[in-house]
Amino acid sequence: MAEEQLKVGDQYVARQDLLRADEAFAEAVEMLEVPQSRGRPTTRSGEPVEDKLLADCLRSRAQCTLDMAEGKGVLPDGTPFKAQFAIREHFAEFQRQAINQAEEFAEKACLVWADEKTLTCLGVARMLIAEEKAEGPRAFLLSEEAVQDMQDAGRCFMKSIRACKTEVAEGKLREVKDWLAEKGVDYLFPQYV
Repeated sequence: MAEEQLKVGDQYVARQDLLRADEAFAEAVEMLEVPQSRGRPTTRSGEPVEDKLLADCLRSRAQCTLDMAEGKGVLPDGTPFKAQFAIREHFAEFQRQAINQAEEFAEKACLVWADEKTLTCLGVARMLIAEEKAEGPRAFLLSEEAVQDMQDAGRCFMKSIRACKTEVAEGKLREVKDWLAEKGVDYLFPQYV
């Protein structure tokens, strides 16, 4: 049943109907995940196949949310998704919230089953969070935190590449290193005193 919902979500993504895709992915997650207040997300059966399916559903939801944050997709009536935000600041606030939510979904997916796709998705979310902190209105307050988030994104891409080398993860890792170099940082791991 959850696998069917995942397929339904994928079909909505193919049609750029990201709101319905997100709903389908959320339903699939709800079917699989045992609600917990703490700890690692778990599936009802605890079987590896079901764990992988839950991670795939969470990753798909994270990617769908990241796509919405980029303004991709259309509303049910066919108008572009981004058109619902008449005021630029409203879209910027939506983006910030969506990226944080995507990070949460991707992080949960990695806790269940960390593969190259899930690690890359988490890295992208953390990369976008770092960029927002570095460019946002409070950039002067959050510059160090932005660097740490970007380093963490880089480590996610490194883990993804170790799991399975992909052009996407390699490209994102290069972007991270370039971004850090612009800030005068040439390392991905914290420097301890």
